[in-house]
Amino acid sequence: MMNKQFLLKHTKMRRLKAIYFVYLGGVGLFITYVPYYMQSLGIKADQIGMIFAIRTAITTLSAPLIAAYSDRHELGVKTLSWLLFGAFLISLGMPFATTFWLFAGLIWL
Repeated sequence: MMNKQFLLKHTKMRRLKAIYFVYLGGVGLFITYVPYYMQSLGIKADQIGMIFAIRTAITTLSAPLIAAYSDRHELGVKTLSWLLFGAFLISLGMPFATTFWLFAGLIWL
């Protein structure tokens, strides 16, 4: 018979996985239209490309480091929770980003 702690841990993880799935779906839809929105604000195409290229490089470098730290210290649910909360806070600033540097700062965080 499974112990209570094991079931509680996996229930929390399932709930977090569902939230993360919805979050990533939203990001996938959102990121598709952000370049068009940025262009409508007058941000040049090469600047938009630079923002997203650097974002990809930052994600490529930071994701394995965060995952390794989280795994080493058994902080899976806590790490995902904090990352989702941070992404939520960053998304609150998006409507106020109207220049290249404001968008770059928000997307690179």
